[in-house]
Amino acid sequence: MSSIRTVLFLFGLALLLAIQPGISLGKEHKGQKRSATHKEIAQNVIYGKCVWFSGRKDSKTRYTAAHRTLPFGTWVLVTNIKNHRSVLVLINDRGPVSKKYAIDISRAAAAKIGMINDGIADVTLQIQHPNKHH
Repeated sequence: MSSIRTVLFLFGLALLLAIQPGISLGKEHKGQKRSATHKEIAQNVIYGKCVWFSGRKDSKTRYTAAHRTLPFGTWVLVTNIKNHRSVLVLINDRGPVSKKYAIDISRAAAAKIGMINDGIADVTLQIQHPNKHH
């Protein structure tokens, strides 16, 4: 493992471990409002595995993604740790079905970050504030 990948992995892992139980991408807790939860996690970088899908008609041309809990319309910066390429995707679907993956991205987004051939990539996810989306 290269030193840069090691540093990025450890940084992502440290951030993931630093997040309190009530501030996670995986579950919402009773009594918490969704908007408050997502404001707090928007400053964090989350490490996880990414897959790409090709089932939707627009997956070849649009930078979209599926996530299990983030609200539709949320913008997420996905960065491939292997090559440091990033893409800004819009959450417009639910998934991935397998809980071992953090996010499903469109074919166009996967091509932009260089993961078409691999199919799966270690990535960081950074939720963008509404005024930062394109």
